[in-house]
Amino acid sequence: MHISFVILHYLTIEDTIQCIESIQNNIDYDDYSIVIVDNGSKNNTGKILADKYDKVSNIKVILNDINLGFAKGNNIGFQYAKDNLNPDFIVMINNDTIIKQKEFCNQIIKEYNNIKFDIAGPKIISLIDNQLQNPIPVQFKNKEDIKRKLIKFKVLLMLNYIGADTILQTIKRKIKKNISMIDRSNLVDYQLHGSCLIFSKNYVKNYEGLYPETFMYCEEDILKYISIKDNLFMTYLPSIEIYHKEDSATDEVFKKDILKRRFYYRHSIKSCIVLKNMMKK
Repeated sequence: MHISFVILHYLTIEDTIQCIESIQNNIDYDDYSIVIVDNGSKNNTGKILADKYDKVSNIKVILNDINLGFAKGNNIGFQYAKDNLNPDFIVMINNDTIIKQKEFCNQIIKEYNNIKFDIAGPKIISLIDNQLQNPIPVQFKNKEDIKRKLIKFKVLLMLNYIGADTILQTIKRKIKKNISMIDRSNLVDYQLHGSCLIFSKNYVKNYEGLYPETFMYCEEDILKYISIKDNLFMTYLPSIEIYHKEDSATDEVFKKDILKRRFYYRHSIKSCIVLKNMMKK
């Protein structure tokens, strides 16, 4: 069974190369391909990757002229794999992830043979604090949840311009820490972390990747909503394992934390509106 890895690259070439090499060196499986999508990097790293892997038969590098955002950028690679590689699975992974598990691909196939999932997520271990990142409690169960989050992001964005958003952010970090400490194995109503998503052939056949109307953030929330709406089987697979560095690309773009937070608020607001409109329909 053929497995295609889709890696979205932006600026941080060391991370991308390390991710690729972790697949090449650690996974004990031969029938796989890697599709790298450079999302309009302005530091020439896309061209460097294209040159580096030009002679590698199972690696394809695609160069986007502009930054299309997370969903559309990944979808370029998803669509290429779907149209050209006939994959049984597409594994969409962030470029700041590392695979150490020798049986990573074999375990995907084994799990699929047992439960026939449409969308799956592995155990994701943070390389920053060693906490588990999958699965995640569902963030938006209805339109009221989105409205509350929109108000919060709009307030934070306004406070950000006067440098006062860090007060509320301190509270948010405490909440996030509490979430990271929960017993994820007992979660019933959950969604999957977007740094690694595994799509089986049924999903690949019927979809073009992620919902394309966001630039960044809420992709996992929208995917969860679609899985419910379309009766797709989404599952968490703790037998599969991956490591995540977190936020390397946005850290590279926004050296000042205040600008990184402003970017997060703005695009979270836009993404929440997208999901709210989907729920209305």
